[in-house]
Amino acid sequence: MEDADEQGAAVHDGTLYVNESKGTDEPGNLWRYDWNLDEEPVANGRPVKTARGAEDLCVERGTGRLWSLSEHRPGSASDCTANRDAADPVGTDHCRRVLHGHEVSRVDSRP
Repeated sequence: MEDADEQGAAVHDGTLYVNESKGTDEPGNLWRYDWNLDEEPVANGRPVKTARGAEDLCVERGTGRLWSLSEHRPGSASDCTANRDAADPVGTDHCRRVLHGHEVSRVDSRP
């Protein structure tokens, strides 16, 4: 994952899941790796696209769900920086946080 910004990781049933943020203006990636404490992690398939600004990642035990928090700036500014675009409504120059759920079985069924 060259030039990646890894944000969160969680292990579930022998798979390491890692959120990679691509910044606030494009979707992030959810990577999967075969996980064994005695060996180097091995990539398992292509990354799954996820929310823009993907951050932390955790597993809800017993449910088979991954939870991820994304952080991004709302509004219409193409660069999504902290500088509010004049076309954006007043008050949209702050960071929004959104919780996302992923079913492990659906993520793992992706190539």
